[in-house]
Amino acid sequence: MWQESIDMVRMGMILGAALYAAANAASAQGTRVSSMHADSSMTFHQYFEPFPRVDSAEACRDTCIANAQCTGWTWYEDNPEFNTLRRACILGAGLKDSQIGNRRGRTSGVVTVR
Repeated sequence: MWQESIDMVRMGMILGAALYAAANAASAQGTRVSSMHADSSMTFHQYFEPFPRVDSAEACRDTCIANAQCTGWTWYEDNPEFNTLRRACILGAGLKDSQIGNRRGRTSGVVTVR
């Protein structure tokens, strides 16, 4: 019985040390965050295809943040006007151009590390 308790304490210490190391590694690299601009569109030097279909701009933003290579994104609303781009999440790297305020039905953002 005492041996089981000691083993549980050791396991807790090992798990705690692993979690501490992971948290320090993440904070050393910084936190990836993204701006969000309504009625905007971004173009990039590199695109990550195929473009996933997601239900919201927030989901597109989160997809880009989770991809270490992604530096920006554009999400197209579920609008028949966009035809094949409806609900498409365009992910890319190396911002080439941004059109903000004049691209109705699109939302985009740029990822930075804090």
